[in-house]
Amino acid sequence: MIDEERLGHRFATLARIDSESRSEAVIAKVLEKELTDLGATVVFDEAGAKVNGDCGNLVAAFKGNTDVDPVMLSGHMDTVVPGKGVKVIFEDGVFRSDGTTILGSDDKSALAVILEVMQVIKDNNLPCPPVEVVMTVCEEQGLLGAKNLDCSRLKSKFGYILDAVDTQGIVNRAPAANKISAKIYGRAAHAGSSPENGISSIYAASCAIAKLELGRIDQETTCNLGLISGGA
Repeated sequence: MIDEERLGHRFATLARIDSESRSEAVIAKVLEKELTDLGATVVFDEAGAKVNGDCGNLVAAFKGNTDVDPVMLSGHMDTVVPGKGVKVIFEDGVFRSDGTTILGSDDKSALAVILEVMQVIKDNNLPCPPVEVVMTVCEEQGLLGAKNLDCSRLKSKFGYILDAVDTQGIVNRAPAANKISAKIYGRAAHAGSSPENGISSIYAASCAIAKLELGRIDQETTCNLGLISGGA
């Protein structure tokens, strides 16, 4: 039932639209029209203002035709840089850019798949639960769109987020990072008359660092050092 040619065309069309983080308004309008034409009711939340972007998260609701709980399908609209002026090349069954920019398959391939799925359901009148499509902004900047999503607009209790390279399984957790910043203050002393009264902040920092367990700590945890600066 999947129309591969249509799916590829949709992906290429989306990939050509500039949508670096905080600049998703243009692609959002294209997606809004596509989803509306497929029968969805589309709204945008206020996440754009909260992340200093030009567009909020897109939330589309399909009524479905079965009396079961709703399900969510989600992907993100933004890309990393350089993502402006993407030239899509299709050769030997593979999409790529011309090398001067990214392609944007993260995550526009997912957006194209979601549109194709809903198209197939509509065209074939397939049994379908209520579906809520969430397309977020600013994912590449630390999931900022998702963190500011107005969840009161959703009824789904579970969903599928299409944003992984593994097509053979389901990812049910992902890595996260905690950052710790520390300032260590020493105590000044006269180098000639009372050096023993001084405390070296650099020496204190080095002692603390020497006691840290770095690298892989266990199967799920690693630790590393970032920027160190100091001195008068």
